[in-house]
Amino acid sequence: MEDEIKLDRESFKALASETRVSILKSLTRRRKTMTELAKELSMSVPTIKEHLGSLEAASLVRQIDDGHKWKYYELTRKGKQVAEPGQKTVWIALAVSLFAFIYTFIDYTRQGAQVFAESAKGLAPPTLQASDAIIVAAEAPPAIHLPLLILFAAVAVIAILLIARKRISA
Repeated sequence: MEDEIKLDRESFKALASETRVSILKSLTRRRKTMTELAKELSMSVPTIKEHLGSLEAASLVRQIDDGHKWKYYELTRKGKQVAEPGQKTVWIALAVSLFAFIYTFIDYTRQGAQVFAESAKGLAPPTLQASDAIIVAAEAPPAIHLPLLILFAAVAVIAILLIARKRISA
């Protein structure tokens, strides 16, 4: 399974320190230098360097040396999975619910337009207007569209709230 996190002995040792976990959480926001991490966590640079060495040995972070003066540290894929478990699932739920909402809404209005067209054949124009298509669709079977729209909207809102809460707490 792709989302499965496999932790070895080094990873467990690295995660046993609260400071290292704080470093991982800090790096979820963006890549940072040792100095930035030291200031943020109110620690000395050598202490941060030692913790980053443990995290690098566990393949949770990596040093980025792009030829500039500063060396940045960022999470590896494994580090992201450990620091943000379930985040990918929330994004997938959001995407699927939005897609389902849009599809259901389009189908709902299309069906309303069909019912409107059928109703308009027997009536003298302009008794029904195009804006009445949605109202007519609400009365047309299947009535499953409205509950589905509500369900998909609720899932999307919950996913957005989870993402927002994660970003605020970070």
